[in-house]
Amino acid sequence: MNAQDKAIETLTGLGLTVLQAKIYIVLAKAGKSTIKDIAKTSRVARQDLYRIATQLLNLGLIEKLIGTPTKFEAIPIQEAINMLVERRKKETDHLEKGSTEFLRFFAENKGVSSKEEEPQYIIINDLQARLIRAKKQIVNSKESLKIVTKWSFFLTYTLETIEEHLIAMNNGAKVKIVTQQPNSVVSLPKSIQKLMAHPNFEVRYVHCLPSSIVAIFDEKEVNILLATDKSPAETSLLMTDNSVLIELACNYFQIMWANAIANAMEAATEKEQQLRNENFSTEQKRCEWFTN
Repeated sequence: MNAQDKAIETLTGLGLTVLQAKIYIVLAKAGKSTIKDIAKTSRVARQDLYRIATQLLNLGLIEKLIGTPTKFEAIPIQEAINMLVERRKKETDHLEKGSTEFLRFFAENKGVSSKEEEPQYIIINDLQARLIRAKKQIVNSKESLKIVTKWSFFLTYTLETIEEHLIAMNNGAKVKIVTQQPNSVVSLPKSIQKLMAHPNFEVRYVHCLPSSIVAIFDEKEVNILLATDKSPAETSLLMTDNSVLIELACNYFQIMWANAIANAMEAATEKEQQLRNENFSTEQKRCEWFTN
């Protein structure tokens, strides 16, 4: 991008059209010029130049010099920039004021409709959009946050939402998480260890990969990952306030919670014992087969 292209980009960013910016720059460089001169330099058709020159005159960026022939002259560049910046500020202030009034209107009229609201079903694919939404849900949780997830998701999700969990728990919400038992004993980051030390934060472990990954907020909203065998980036997330789905998710959580083990080491030991029992059973069947 050459210097002129950058100058045009700056002026269009301040509210001019590409042709307006181009003609202003031509005049700023050439000084007093006739329409014929401008057309020759800019390679813009004369019929378009008269229209653009009128627009620039109305904006106060060029001046018309009475004479034969008629000439045009650009105001100094610094004055033009200051004028455009000031105009853009006024437009921004106007938009901000309009936005504030718009938000106030909807805040005042929220819930005015007498119709019963239908449950919402929202599918979100983008990871960042999910995280932003989930953070709001966590902070807004007043009573409980119940989650069933696998170990890798637990680590990533928890690290990304530590501050939000602390806010919710300090406001009285109780966080309960059921997650997959890690294959080996791992050293958790200090930030997660601090979170797990909070009296309102409790984790339990299961041996196998959970069949569903859910997060329930105050038993009023539920997030459901639509696939458990893929990475978060490869699957979609359903967010809903449907009472039937929330009840199903709560029942699923209660079953998982009741069958989970609070201590990770105990879970690991029990898992090893389960594997030994399975191996013993297999060997016993082999012996019976040979005996018979």
